[in-house]
Amino acid sequence: MYRNYVYLKTAGVKYMIYKPNYFVDNHLFKDDFLYISFDKEIVPYTDGRWEHYTGYDVLLYGRSICKFLDYAEQYSDYDTSEIRKEIEKKIIWYMEHNPDHPELSNKMMPFSPKADMLLHSLSRNDPPEILDKQKEEILNFCKRYNLTPGDVFKSTTPAGLPAVAEELVNRKDRGEDIKIVLGVKYIKDALDETMWNETERVFWGHDIALKLIYVRKEE
Repeated sequence: MYRNYVYLKTAGVKYMIYKPNYFVDNHLFKDDFLYISFDKEIVPYTDGRWEHYTGYDVLLYGRSICKFLDYAEQYSDYDTSEIRKEIEKKIIWYMEHNPDHPELSNKMMPFSPKADMLLHSLSRNDPPEILDKQKEEILNFCKRYNLTPGDVFKSTTPAGLPAVAEELVNRKDRGEDIKIVLGVKYIKDALDETMWNETERVFWGHDIALKLIYVRKEE
């Protein structure tokens, strides 16, 4: 296998350990590692804080991991099934933190995750068509990125968004499946931007991904 001006041997692989990174959520495999040995068993050890490994010959990261697994199956007859399960778990985790999954094609997605909708009026006097247009934007987003539209939550004003977000956090704490929330953010609307920032802070630390779809406010 060719990587960064170097050919890597893919025959004779004896041991492999895959370590996914679940701390940084804006990349899929960039911060993951695949430890590879052609001879000795790979042995874990700790320094009191972090887990490390010894006995490996090659360390890969990023998209080279999946490519090497393909070759190891072909040329080393290596059973990669357990590693593949861990990779699928990482893909699901990445999808749930990045609803538009910029590093995934829809073909790579093992399922279509649910995305709840958070709609808001710009003022209490707005016609219901405002919410209908927001929902239409979100449904188009779901179709484009292979997401399953979930429940609809509404706020009568932008200022009410953080309170609705608190409700969603409480629902998740009670066991409801709330991981992705989609909303519409109006470009160059200062109040709208401020309230969405407040809403994002409510979700912070509760493992709920907020994805905003940017549109221009109709005058």
